[in-house]
Formats: sequence, C-alpha cells, structure tokens
Amino acid sequence: MKQLVLTFALLLPGCSEKGHASDPTHNLVQEQNGVKLSVTLDKSTYAPTDDVVVHVEATNEGQTPIAYTGYNSCDPGLNVHSTGYKRVKKPGESDFCASVIVDKALKPQETIALAVTLHPEPSASTGSHTVQAIFQRGKREEHMKVDLPFEVN
Repeated sequence: MKQLVLTFALLLPGCSEKGHASDPTHNLVQEQNGVKLSVTLDKSTYAPTDDVVVHVEATNEGQTPIAYTGYNSCDPGLNVHSTGYKRVKKPGESDFCASVIVDKALKPQETIALAVTLHPEPSASTGSHTVQAIFQRGKREEHMKVDLPFEVN
C-alpha cells in the first residue's frame, strides 16, 4: 500500500521524489563562496494568468558553517520574487511573523529549501520576465542572487 501511495504521489504534476518542479530542465544553479543556489521553475513558458511555481535550494558545499539571516520569525533565509507577481500564501502559513532579525547557520553539506507559488497581478504582460531567488547570506551586500528568466505568451 505504501508503495502504491508513493507511486501515485510521484505521478502528480509538479511532484518528484525531491519536491522539484516537473520541468527540471528549466533551472539555474550557481555556486559562490561555498554556497550552491539552485532555482527551478515548473516550466519555461506561461500564459498571462498562469501561476509560476518556484523551488529554491541553498546548499553549503564547504566545510564550515555559513551565516545567513531571516528578517522575521517566518523568514527561512531564502527569498523569491518577480516583478508583477505576488507570492501565494500556503494553507497553514502564519498570518503573523514577529519583526525580528534571526541569525542562522547553514551547516556543512546542509540544504535549506523553499517552494513558492507566484500569482500574476492582475495578469502578466507578455514577453520576458525574471524570477529572482536570494540566499540571505550575512549582510545584505553579501546576499547571493540568481536570476532565472521565463516567458509569458
């Protein structure tokens, strides 16, 4: 029964054993100062009213902990945004996040992940767009940023 449930879960659109988006070919991976930042979109082309599903992972590839920051009690240290899109709140997500800076450390070989859905407001203009993912490393000027383009037709 467990195998059947797992098999069914892996067949759902947008799902995989690691939670990555269904089109892993539309991703970008960058490494900088011991951090590997991976950004994956569920597809490369969208209609103007389509939601954009983004999966981001930051991995410490080094041998020492890496400091990163959360800018409120709910902030995981990763941020995703795209101009003209609003982040969709997940069921069960807190309505209140304490306004406090939270210092964190990414241990060697540890990975943190964030999956978000971005909804166009009111609908996206056609043409090229960009999703920006940020690993909030230390001070703002040390943040690692990755820009992944996508098209709206």
